[in-house]
Amino acid sequence: MPLKSSRPMTTLSSYCVAVLCLALTACAGGYYTSKVNGEKKVYRVDEQGTKALVYETDPNGQTTIYDTQDPMAKRQVAAQEMAEQIRANKQRSLRPSAPLPNGSHRTRFM
Repeated sequence: MPLKSSRPMTTLSSYCVAVLCLALTACAGGYYTSKVNGEKKVYRVDEQGTKALVYETDPNGQTTIYDTQDPMAKRQVAAQEMAEQIRANKQRSLRPSAPLPNGSHRTRFM
C-alpha cells in the first residue's frame, strides 16, 4: 500500500527547505572576532570566506581602524568617542573643588 503525501506535509517540507536556504545564505557573510594575547581583532568575512581585518583593539583599549568605510568600524569609532567623553566627564566631576568662602557648604545633587 503506497503512502499518500498530504498537501500540508508537502507545503511544510517546501517551507523548511526555503528557510534552510535563507539561513545558510545569512550565515555565509558577517563578522568574526578574534582575541589573542589581549588584543581583539574584528574581521569581515564575505560570501567566499575571505577575511578582511576591519579594526583591532590593543590591551590598553586603543583601537586601530583598517577599513574606515566599514559600518562596524564606524560604530566602533562612535562607541570609543562616547567612552572618552564619559571618562572625561567622570574625571571632571571627581576633581576636588575649591572651598567656598565663609564656611558655606556645597551640596551635590545627582
